[in-house]
Amino acid sequence: MLIFDFSYLSQIIISMKSYILLLMFMLTFGSMIAQRNNPIVPDQRLYEVFEEEFIQMIERENQNLLLYYNLYLTNSFEIIELPEGKSESLKLYKKLNIPDGASIKEINVLKFKLDLLEDKPSYYRMGDGKKILRFKSAKAFNEEYNAERLKHQLIIE
Repeated sequence: MLIFDFSYLSQIIISMKSYILLLMFMLTFGSMIAQRNNPIVPDQRLYEVFEEEFIQMIERENQNLLLYYNLYLTNSFEIIELPEGKSESLKLYKKLNIPDGASIKEINVLKFKLDLLEDKPSYYRMGDGKKILRFKSAKAFNEEYNAERLKHQLIIE
């Protein structure tokens, strides 16, 4: 007659549960430590459009959103100067109230209602000058955003 010792089996199950809990604990705190070691600092231009409480909340609780806003402010567009003879085409683009001499670090694109396209760049005129803001397509920007999320260990590949 075969007699099975269930106490041994229960010890194995308890041991497995302990290992699983330990693994979950390590993964959770590992990602928290990684975020602390690689903190995302809010771009100062966020304070021009959001309440300080909101910025503090996303800094604490939603690093993905903070990264998105920071990246949108710095990497979603570029400044293009039109060559001589092309200034008549400026009238085709919607004008944004941005000084012509402003740099990317000075422009707060969150202040404007922009219509960005999914697969093509969008263009806006800077004030009355000869410069244009060229925004990346939503698809291109999201690819760059996801690459940054990987770099900051906010997602796992």
